[in-house]
Amino acid sequence: MHYNITEMKEILNIANERSLVVDIRTTFVDFRFTEKQRVVCETFLFGPTKNNAIQALVCTPKSWILVKNYLKRDREMEQQVISHISNLIETGKLKGWYMRSLAVNGYLKGYQAKLLAFGQSNKLERYIKQFEMESKLKK
Repeated sequence: MHYNITEMKEILNIANERSLVVDIRTTFVDFRFTEKQRVVCETFLFGPTKNNAIQALVCTPKSWILVKNYLKRDREMEQQVISHISNLIETGKLKGWYMRSLAVNGYLKGYQAKLLAFGQSNKLERYIKQFEMESKLKK
């Protein structure tokens, strides 16, 4: 697959003429990616495929900010990726830290809604309700 800078700008949702390196670095700093998460997300950015998107989302749900623009191109691929992540949550391979990140981070509400709309996300739905109840009790 031929991959160029305009496609990367589309994935990063960049309209300005700044340096891509600066934009990528700023994204990683703003969303507090760890070094491992950066490596996986860079693999996706420089070679966007369905498998790399799944690996990035398995590593951290924060990678949704990068993956979502790529998946908007193909609804079928988006459904496959969401299905795969939802199955990993249901089987327990993605545990509490992943679901907590989905529940806590407001910028992941779109990703959370897609996972909940998929229909197999009973564990995630229960976790979010539990998290909301606990946060209300703490207040």
